[in-house]
Amino acid sequence: MVVVAIHNGNVYSVFEVLSNTSAESHFESSRYSSYADYFHKRYGVVLKYPGQPLLRLKQSHNPHNLLLNFNGEVGLVNGKEHSMYAHMPPELLVYSGVRRDVLKSFYLLPSLIHRLESLILASQLREEISSGHPSSLQLSSSLILEALTSIRCSEDFSMERLELLGDSVLKVCYRLPPFPKISQHEGELTSLRQSVICNANLHKLGIGRSLQGYIRDGAFDPRRWVGQGQLSVRPVPCVEWIV
Repeated sequence: MVVVAIHNGNVYSVFEVLSNTSAESHFESSRYSSYADYFHKRYGVVLKYPGQPLLRLKQSHNPHNLLLNFNGEVGLVNGKEHSMYAHMPPELLVYSGVRRDVLKSFYLLPSLIHRLESLILASQLREEISSGHPSSLQLSSSLILEALTSIRCSEDFSMERLELLGDSVLKVCYRLPPFPKISQHEGELTSLRQSVICNANLHKLGIGRSLQGYIRDGAFDPRRWVGQGQLSVRPVPCVEWIV
């Protein structure tokens, strides 16, 4: 069962009724003598039925990344242990009419749609590349997405593996054509190769292909995801880079 707390507006899932407790029970922190004392001093709420059993709730108003594990009663928030469960009296809760499994499926949508959008962009890039190289159509969208994903995304794949292979392929592709023409000086081919496949030149070529708009270089935050036509309540700060 999914409920909404009237004193803070948060959404919770009800797990069980704690029949051996009430709002008059000792509060978990020494700052308050009881749960009734906590709600009165913290929110200015005076309970009418302090003798009712407390409900064990789990806060569930934030969507989470599908790759993360949230099992257990204790999690880490800013490096500190934080209980994922709360105890509240029933009179502070309003039934929402939404089942818990339905609410959980809603929270999966941001990660799912984010992955679909990433695959669509990868397919779009493949179409742009294939204009001059028809063989690139044989590449899967998932492989292209892997080549566009940096390790900072904290996902189970990144460009690290393909980057090592790509460096070797670039060196081989450049070495073969000019090798018969440059044979009198051993260092001439090395200097020429370094000037062509250096980071500055590769960066220039990537900008010319507008690859910077496809690179994924940050972890996905489902709380900042919004549907089309909506404004995010957690805007991403803009950082200017000078190249």
